[in-house]
Amino acid sequence: MSAHQKTHLLRHLTTVSLWLGVGLCVTLLASAISRSVSTRTTEAIYRLAQCGGEAGPDKLARTVELIRKRQLLLADKLSYQSFHVESRPPDRLLIRVRASKDPQPGLAWLTRQGRVEFRLLNSAPAPAGGNEAELPRGCELKLYRAWQYRLNPPRELQAVEKPFILQDEPALKLERFRRAEVHTAGLHQMAVVTLYFEQEDARAFGRFTALHAGRRMAMLLDGEIILPPTEIESAITEGSVQIKGYFFIPRLYKLAAVLNAGPLPCPLTNEKGKL
Repeated sequence: MSAHQKTHLLRHLTTVSLWLGVGLCVTLLASAISRSVSTRTTEAIYRLAQCGGEAGPDKLARTVELIRKRQLLLADKLSYQSFHVESRPPDRLLIRVRASKDPQPGLAWLTRQGRVEFRLLNSAPAPAGGNEAELPRGCELKLYRAWQYRLNPPRELQAVEKPFILQDEPALKLERFRRAEVHTAGLHQMAVVTLYFEQEDARAFGRFTALHAGRRMAMLLDGEIILPPTEIESAITEGSVQIKGYFFIPRLYKLAAVLNAGPLPCPLTNEKGKL
């Protein structure tokens, strides 16, 4: 190759490199602008309800600590670009989130109180039209929201509500768990939720399941059915329980984070930005 040809080739490669560099810069700039436009900052004010006395500074500080812990446990699931929570004495807290998607579903989980109870299913059929006057005495109609994908395109996620009649008593209320785990098993990826109890709660759960073996029980979180009724096959005395089913996995990860962090000392109400 002559010197002239080498010079010409070098100029050509330089020109191509420059255009590639310009194209890359334009792409990066467009991407940055798109992210800037699509992300937004959301602020929300929450107020501690009075429970067991006034919502003092200790309860407020504990609530902020638990919300931070839940957010860290769910950091890879919520995909917030930034998250900040701070106390606003005497009984409020501020949460500031920057995200490209609606942050409210995630905030709803972060700010749940997280109280768990197990209640027995009543075998009576659900009344037509949800008429609670027709319910058996000492029972309550609860809706379980199951999430599933539409069979026909577009395969969007949709909620299907299923009614269950639950007995008010007996009910087993638990304060906290040693650990909660979620994984999938089998060819069809069945969800498995494993709950590990504290020692005292393990004994209470063993007595409860021994008394009601053969019945079906549901798990509720803050009064909402979070896991539908499943049969108690026998007394569960090992200090842990596994609940299996084709549940919506993202919802279970959020449940595990709430249980692993622990319940908030008091319920929170959204003040919609009021200080």
